Amino acid sequence: MEQIIIKGIMIILVVLGIIFFVRCKNKANLWLDYKFWLILSWGVCMCLYLFSGIQYSINLTFMSFFYILAVLGLFCLGGILAKKLKCFTKDTRREKKINVSKKMNTNPLFIISLVCVCCYTVYMFHINDIVIGVTRDFQANWLSTLFLIGSCASLIVWLYELSYAIIADKNITWYGILSFIIFNIPGVVISGRDALIISIVVTVIVFFYSGHYAKKVQKNDCKTYKRLMKLGIVGAGLILFYLIFLSANRYGEDPAAALNMFEWSAQCTFPDYLQFIYYHLGGMGKLIINAVFYYSSQLSKFALMFEEYKGPYLFGFYQLHYVSRLLPDSWPTNYTLVSEQIRQITMDAGIPGLKSFWETAIGYSLYDFGKIGTLLVSFGGGFLTGYIRNWCWQKLDILKIILLACLCTGMFLTVEMSPLFDYFYIFPLAWLGLILIRKKLLSKKENSKKERRKT
Repeated sequence: MEQIIIKGIMIILVVLGIIFFVRCKNKANLWLDYKFWLILSWGVCMCLYLFSGIQYSINLTFMSFFYILAVLGLFCLGGILAKKLKCFTKDTRREKKINVSKKMNTNPLFIISLVCVCCYTVYMFHINDIVIGVTRDFQANWLSTLFLIGSCASLIVWLYELSYAIIADKNITWYGILSFIIFNIPGVVISGRDALIISIVVTVIVFFYSGHYAKKVQKNDCKTYKRLMKLGIVGAGLILFYLIFLSANRYGEDPAAALNMFEWSAQCTFPDYLQFIYYHLGGMGKLIINAVFYYSSQLSKFALMFEEYKGPYLFGFYQLHYVSRLLPDSWPTNYTLVSEQIRQITMDAGIPGLKSFWETAIGYSLYDFGKIGTLLVSFGGGFLTGYIRNWCWQKLDILKIILLACLCTGMFLTVEMSPLFDYFYIFPLAWLGLILIRKKLLSKKENSKKERRKT
């Protein structure tokens, strides 16, 4: 009965969401609206969990379901209140023309990323026995992480060159296209999908919004946009091929390996139609099952952790694991304190394999701040995100389009994990932050020079 009521509530929310989307006057701006991506990703995840037919041994209760709604609601409320600040004009959605007469020099970032990705690849093959598409058990250290940080600058180069080419209606640079490949090389080396998913989502957002902007605001012919659309179709085919290859090979040669692993790890049962898809559609079937499972199983793990996790709490250091992993084992903010507790909870529940899966960004926040703290942090995070969004809309430029796209991508990731937890998200965001700070400092310096000349 509990599950039936939850499904009924979810159907009502989906209907309301569709009505809002249909009645939205400026749908193009939704590409850069973080609330839209947050609601869309959680809506899809919830629907897969509730209506795909996969039977999990642990399910959301009324309390855990409404807690998720409360966290998401407080996050959106924080963003709405940020928009009310007096420092922002009322019309923060109005699109003003972007000055493309002066292009940012991305060559230094490209060189840094190219050198670092070469070093990363050679070094990872040197310290690991890696088989592309198969190896997931690998070693990493501070040096490989340093190389990874440098290589992640390539995502900013790619997004900037892409957006500039579309808005200015000029040919995209060869090193801009190569930067997309550079960013994804580390992910291919470790047979992962994080980098690819992040780069695809943020690219789609930047691409379509820049195309809309070039057509509606800049009044361009959009020849570059149309050419890149054709190139994107070819690229999508190659990406699909890689994902099919990865889904078919990462769990071994046994045709039933992936399905058996999913059922064991989450103690779940797949319905007949999903099993038919898995066994009869080849690599595409395995890819579909991977997508359905990975974007629904995290709610089962969240339900378990919501009920059972009682501490310790790391006050942000669990999400910032690239810091807490380096801390001494005796420190109360060491990453292993939480990971050991997660292992114990899944063991006690008879689902030891569940420890290796996600539990959404809300679950990650529970490890850091507890249930009450997560509600407060959600509101504060929404307020900060809303403030950044409104600041960007005051004077939009290409870098701010990229920043808004990154915020939206972060919202997409919340159904899996905290965006702050993912190397391939936080490192490019750090590069973008440094670039924006440098631009601000140079702008102040230039303004001060102009003032001295006047006097």
